[in-house]
Amino acid sequence: MIPPLVRKILWATVVLGGVTFCYWVLRDLWSGIAFALATAWAMANVLVWAMLVLAYVRPGNRDTGRAMAWLAVKFVLLVAGFAALVVAAPMRPITGWAVLAGVSSVLVVTVLTAAGAALTGVDLLEGREKDPLK
Repeated sequence: MIPPLVRKILWATVVLGGVTFCYWVLRDLWSGIAFALATAWAMANVLVWAMLVLAYVRPGNRDTGRAMAWLAVKFVLLVAGFAALVVAAPMRPITGWAVLAGVSSVLVVTVLTAAGAALTGVDLLEGREKDPLK
């Protein structure tokens, strides 16, 4: 089960990524494809980290086997990311910027989510307004 906060961040990244993908495709088709792949890779990394933390840090019923499986998936993602960069080695500057923007998109959404919750007084973990008396 994906934590609700991670699910919200991933959906917001899909929306932001879709709009930004259109921009990159209009600039250059290959840069748009690179942006989409980099965004998908970053989203997969966030999901794997969340599941790894849930499997290992959960109090009471730690599942070491599942944590090791998620760690293996994380290693595969890391190798795949480096392999993709090596295969696309002589990258044009616009494509490099698209990859950087794609990988950073999840971070941007996470920071905007946290800032919006702080400004509106919403508890991120529970999804409702904080009690001002607490």
